[in-house]
Amino acid sequence: MKFQFNSGNSYIISQKQIPQSRNTRFLVRYQSLYIYITKESLWDQSCYDGTMIHYMDCFWLVLPTDYFQQAVLWRDFYQCFGAYYEDLIDDNCNIECIRMLVSHINIQIGPNQSKKILDFGCGSGLSTKVTAQGSIVGYEPVEEMRKQARQRGLEMLTREEIKNMPDPVFDAVFSSYVFHMAVLDEDIEMVLGRMKKGAVWVANFYKDINLEHINAVFRRYGCKLRRLEIQEERYGAVYEYQK
Repeated sequence: MKFQFNSGNSYIISQKQIPQSRNTRFLVRYQSLYIYITKESLWDQSCYDGTMIHYMDCFWLVLPTDYFQQAVLWRDFYQCFGAYYEDLIDDNCNIECIRMLVSHINIQIGPNQSKKILDFGCGSGLSTKVTAQGSIVGYEPVEEMRKQARQRGLEMLTREEIKNMPDPVFDAVFSSYVFHMAVLDEDIEMVLGRMKKGAVWVANFYKDINLEHINAVFRRYGCKLRRLEIQEERYGAVYEYQK
């Protein structure tokens, strides 16, 4: 990047230019993103027609209405700011969310260390800090985050490796703080095709973003849906999808 990132500032991230004002200043264009700095934590939402979310304390993300463009925004956001990821998040909260999802999987698949579990959207590889009944492998589409996960020691799978698996191999899949990032239907289909019959995919929904869309995708592929009774506002809704 050609600017000095400072987590003490507030940044507006958009795929379209927004009007300049005394409270905002354009910094740089990065791939699909326009990045602004704002002097105030609140700004005029009427500047741009889209859903805005406050993210990681110092970002205001303007999400486009088109789902595919949302996926592009999230990809470019993490490619741009992923190097600062663990400086911006609450590691303990994220690890506890992973532990909660994996604990549910442990109950579902039983004590068998030969089981294979996929951490879909593994980010920087924090799942290496959690104990599972089986081996955890990771899949992450953003190169900046893949690099961190590999450095942490998580075994990583590429898209091509998953697609070319001759048989279903995954006994379970989990996604921690992932589905709000507009995961593409084709990526879900890709993984479902490599899950064993009866395998489960468990996931939480940050601020319940994209809950209806993702549930519709799993229904379309014939999965059984179940909302888990986990009352933690910071996780959002938590769902199990059984193939």
